[in-house]
Amino acid sequence: MRYVSIDLETTGLNPETSDIIEFGAVIDDLENPKPIKELAKFHTYVSHEVYVGSAYAFWLNSVILEKLAHPDPKVYMYTKEQDLAELFRNFLQAEKFQSEKDSRIKITAAGKNFASFDLKFLTDKNVGFQRFINFHHRCFDPGSMYFQIGDKEIPATGECKKRAGLSEVVAHNSIDDALDVIRLIRFKVLGSVYEGGRTN
Repeated sequence: MRYVSIDLETTGLNPETSDIIEFGAVIDDLENPKPIKELAKFHTYVSHEVYVGSAYAFWLNSVILEKLAHPDPKVYMYTKEQDLAELFRNFLQAEKFQSEKDSRIKITAAGKNFASFDLKFLTDKNVGFQRFINFHHRCFDPGSMYFQIGDKEIPATGECKKRAGLSEVVAHNSIDDALDVIRLIRFKVLGSVYEGGRTN
């Protein structure tokens, strides 16, 4: 089964008052797993004329905002928010995802808190995702996979990684966070991360 691990970095928690500033997606196939380093990736910084959000989110994402303030298109991809959905659709088409009758591409998404956070930014805001992407109503969230009796809440990514025997460091950039989700899912479903050259 193919799915797409998606992670956003934003300038706050509310899609009505915050902006997407980084988008990362990684395709995985649990029936035919490739080494992590060979997985197809889509990554872009998302530029705006004016950035709106919270002071804490600006501080947390200061490295991303620096890249947006001083863009280097030879090294990174930059896109405007209104172009993001179509570019992502084109990436999925290039990776052989098929369009449905209404021309949207249906995907199963994965991500830590994807349904309650990232999806709202992609669908509640007018960024065009509903025109190009049909998200399956179910998604992978590794937090629920690592829940244990006695937990008072769904464990955070760092705790999930600890329980899987992986490095507990959480990068807070979209591609590394999307890859962490894949590692956590693979560890639970396949019993191995399969980084390429080594297993965990």
